Amino acid sequence: MKLSHIPTVAIMCVSAACSAAAIGLVGQQFFVERSAGEVVVDTAIVERMESVADAINYIPDDKRQALLTAYGYSSRQSFDDALRRQRGDLNRALSRRATELSRGDERLAAVLAACALAAVVSIVGALALCGAASRRPLSRAVASA
Repeated sequence: MKLSHIPTVAIMCVSAACSAAAIGLVGQQFFVERSAGEVVVDTAIVERMESVADAINYIPDDKRQALLTAYGYSSRQSFDDALRRQRGDLNRALSRRATELSRGDERLAAVLAACALAAVVSIVGALALCGAASRRPLSRAVASA
């Protein structure tokens, strides 16, 4: 290998390393999202409890306790406390989901950066090879003239 080829080979090695890093980072994108299920379940529970809370407001006072007992609550206050706790669970699940999604975005940004760097370095390497190839015949033509 000629001394003039060393920088080009080094550039191509950097490109290969960036491509390998991008492949490694892509594997991390394929993970099971555990927080989505919690959000769906907690949302369904809160929606149902809010529907029951709305229905309680339209039921006469004498039947209200029977409805609460049918759902397993001893009083309106215990139902409201349970709804408040469930809303808190939903907020925590939404927060975990947002954190998980932001981590996924960060990993995706790293993958895209590695791919972009590999593409730029490959282009630079190709231009360096083309430049070396185009200079060689020109220098031979000058030497023979």
